[in-house]
Amino acid sequence: TGDLRRLPYRSDSIGALVSWEAIFYGDCEGVLQAIAEAFRVLRPGGLFLISLKSLGDYRTREFPRLGLNTFATEQGLPMSFFTRGEIEGIFAPRSRCLTIELLARSLENGARLRENFVVTGRKR
Repeated sequence: TGDLRRLPYRSDSIGALVSWEAIFYGDCEGVLQAIAEAFRVLRPGGLFLISLKSLGDYRTREFPRLGLNTFATEQGLPMSFFTRGEIEGIFAPRSRCLTIELLARSLENGARLRENFVVTGRKR
């Protein structure tokens, strides 16, 4: 347990980092801080795999907006959603071998789509 915005590791000390279904909880400012913190602890050339929510996800149309790209979801938890362009802008300056893929899962026979971006690469 802990705060993704303040990881208890030295800078450049981690060889690989996986954040699946976790780093998008919170408002956009907090999510951006968590991504910056992930890159701080990841060593140069270190691998990362991070999932982020897509602004195309059905929850952005059905749940209350709390702020910029942030919505109150199922349990009222704030969750941040991004476009592919926003993700590229966040990760490209810090990364090489960057790949951004969309992973969509249909609910209710396609009436609703849960959409995640899967972001992989290496720290510059």
